Parts: sequence; structure tokens; C-alpha cells
Amino acid sequence: MRVLDPVAEMRQAGDRLAPRPATLDGKVVAYVDGWGHRCDDGRFEMYPLMAELKQLIEERFQVGSVWYKKPNIAKPVPQELLARVVQEADVIVNGECI
Repeated sequence: MRVLDPVAEMRQAGDRLAPRPATLDGKVVAYVDGWGHRCDDGRFEMYPLMAELKQLIEERFQVGSVWYKKPNIAKPVPQELLARVVQEADVIVNGECI
């Protein structure tokens, strides 16, 4: 069995990673949610794990936030949606594990 250290893996990725801000204070965080959560009335809301992450970030930092439901979990974010997200946010959280 091999155990991976995600921090070490990120360091090895080097300049392939997007730049990280020193703080999230004053930033707008976008959440691009592929799973979503269907409400009883048929609306989609943020996937529960992503909603928890959003709450945690909002407790620790002074941030604004926007949420987008990705049209298809199995495909990349459509270019028009991606352009909109990039215009509206400083930081993007794309997807989550279940």
C-alpha cells in the first residue's frame, strides 16, 4: 500500500497550480457544484458537503460567495459558464468528494 501526502503532491505540481491568495478576506469565492442536491420542490441547492465547506469558509473569513450548478457532472464546465465564474470570483472551488 502507498500513502500519498497531498501537500507534497501539490508542491511537486509546482507552477501548474493556480496562484493562491494570502487570505480569503475580502474575496468572492465561487462554488462550481457538479452534484447538487434536489429539494422536494424540484429546485437544486448546493451539495451538502460543499455547503458545509462554504459555511466553514464563511466562519473563518470575510468573504462573498456565489454558487453555480454545473450542467453535467461527467463533462467539463461549459466555457460560457467558466467565463462567467472567472469574472465574478477571486477563488473557485470546483467539485467535491463524496
